[in-house]
Amino acid sequence: MKDDQENGYIFEEDLKYPKKLHNLHSDYPLAPENVFDNKELPKLTTTLYNKR
Repeated sequence: MKDDQENGYIFEEDLKYPKKLHNLHSDYPLAPENVFDNKELPKLTTTLYNKR
């Protein structure tokens, strides 16, 4: 992919977050995700859970 191309892409992936990285990334976990709870507005959260 080139930086100046006209078309963009969105990827949906399942990610495993190894426990050995939890302490290293506890202040700023990678891969934020939208979470829908109680039928409210979605919340963008950063957690150490596996992403699905």
